[in-house]
Amino acid sequence: MTQWQSHNQEAEENFIGAVFKLGIDSEKLAAAFAALRPEDFYNPKHQKIFKLQKQMYYNKQPIDLLMMSDILKGDSLTFIGAIIKAVHSAANISGYARLIKERSLERATLAKLNESIAVLTGEGETKEKTSQIVNLLSTIEMDTSIGAGGVTHIRDIAMNWLDMYHERVNNPSMKGLTTNIHLLDSLFGIRGVNKTDLIVIGARPKMGKTQLAITIADHIAKLGHCRYPLGSWCLQVCIARNRRRSPFHPGRRRPGTGHP
Repeated sequence: MTQWQSHNQEAEENFIGAVFKLGIDSEKLAAAFAALRPEDFYNPKHQKIFKLQKQMYYNKQPIDLLMMSDILKGDSLTFIGAIIKAVHSAANISGYARLIKERSLERATLAKLNESIAVLTGEGETKEKTSQIVNLLSTIEMDTSIGAGGVTHIRDIAMNWLDMYHERVNNPSMKGLTTNIHLLDSLFGIRGVNKTDLIVIGARPKMGKTQLAITIADHIAKLGHCRYPLGSWCLQVCIARNRRRSPFHPGRRRPGTGHP
């Protein structure tokens, strides 16, 4: 029988090294960061490095030794350098993340079991102790999937969102784009509209859904600092009709201003 291991040192090291080799636009990297937390790593050094990597990722900063050199000093940089050289395959980062998550869930499960034993052997009515144990065991996570096909706990999603929100509050340059519709902008708050967002506009027919979408699109294009071309698709009406709805249509500009 194989002896149980509380952690997978090799998986943790390969994951950290793979992060440095993948670009911040990697979908695999995004899925792994969404699924893992610093406490999923057993080694305190790995926890510290992963936390910094995740912060840099959400700040849209390149994740490399040069960027980390101001924060990590001496032995830590040497430690990371050795890890990067030893990485088997950066393409398998999802596999490393899954192994890390599995060990983390096993450690958490063991902690709950030990807590349950303490409750069971303690004082109190059997019925009350049993009920408390059931509640403890019901909080054990079961999912270890990493990536688009897996399920992420709502707690992790909320924590990642809060981390990003605090980063945007502390770093205004990270704020997303505005819609130029004050009510919507107040709802989006400091986060704004970002390239990874999917915003669904729903309403009954003839309520102005298309006009609203075109107005927002025209405003974002007008900002002038979009990194990518802006495109729009409509399956209901022709392109010419949609263009006439646009505030940028020549016939809808105020004379002499160039503005709607």
